[in-house]
Amino acid sequence: MAQWLIDTKGATDFDWALSGACFGGHKELVQWLIDTKGATNFDWALRGACWGGHKELAQWLIDAKGATDFYRALHDARLGGHKELVQWLRETYICNKKRKL
Repeated sequence: MAQWLIDTKGATDFDWALSGACFGGHKELVQWLIDTKGATNFDWALRGACWGGHKELAQWLIDAKGATDFYRALHDARLGGHKELVQWLRETYICNKKRKL
């Protein structure tokens, strides 16, 4: 479907698509956008994953891709109503004095 949109509609904003794929929790599409289309805005992607409530995807973006926009990600997780994700971000990345931001 994504390839069809690109081929027929001329879609070119792959970072926006990356964020949307993260919001929906579609890791295969996320990986495809990174590998084949060069999507690189991992902080924006982290925000999408957190707003959608996808902790595993958020963790992967932080560990594997270096996403660091924890404060905005926390805000988006809160907007999405994902209390556990908010707590995890807060305890693991925002209040953890040992972690370098």
